[in-house]
Amino acid sequence: MSSSLQKSLSILELLAKTPSPMPLRDIAVHLDSPPATVHRLLKLLSNAGYVRQDRSNNDYYLSLKLASLGLIGLSNTGIHGVAQPLLDRMAAETGELVRLGLIENERLVFIAKAAVARYGLRYDPDAGQEAPLCCTASGQAWLLNLTDEEALRIVTRQGLPPKGTHGPNAPATIQEFLADLTEARKRGYGLNINASMDGITAIAVPIIPPKHLPVVGVLAISGPSSRLTREIAETFLPMMKKEAEELSGITLYPTL
Repeated sequence: MSSSLQKSLSILELLAKTPSPMPLRDIAVHLDSPPATVHRLLKLLSNAGYVRQDRSNNDYYLSLKLASLGLIGLSNTGIHGVAQPLLDRMAAETGELVRLGLIENERLVFIAKAAVARYGLRYDPDAGQEAPLCCTASGQAWLLNLTDEEALRIVTRQGLPPKGTHGPNAPATIQEFLADLTEARKRGYGLNINASMDGITAIAVPIIPPKHLPVVGVLAISGPSSRLTREIAETFLPMMKKEAEELSGITLYPTL
């Protein structure tokens, strides 16, 4: 991959993870590149329609073009047509947030969700974000199917978040992460309480294609711990496993 292409992709990834427009100098610092080089690449990305500038201060932000392309790609796989009614049905039955995450290039990204309107607390994280693997039920559901060495390599790439970033039960060391992963393997599913976020319980199962192919995604249910206790969450497991099996028969990617 050429240096210019790599830097252009790095710019897109940086802007995607930044909630507000970024000035040129900050982008250059993050990329450890000369401002003149970054400015040239931003101009190319802007001309192609992937990047826009704030009219008030000329800071840079992503346009909707990448999101649009992603949605078009997903629609062509047939995922949403089959998965969304299934997620809606699960949300109606459980009363909690249900999410579908897919794995690509050793990253777990939530691509669809369903929730019902109800009174009281509601947990609703942003879709389209890469899931933190070390402290989520979804991360456990995927990684429990790998060896310790494979799981550590993937988690190390993402990195353990600084203390206080997530909930009080989030693993702070590699040893704690491996201990949580060992427990997840014994259970056969992912579970976290006050780990990804204080006051949140989540449970997740892997989506495993036929013929023992690698895990392609996860199905997760999450909600406030005051309402979604571990005991209640585990009553959803039979339904989750059944729906995960149904999803496993979908051609999630054209290459499968």
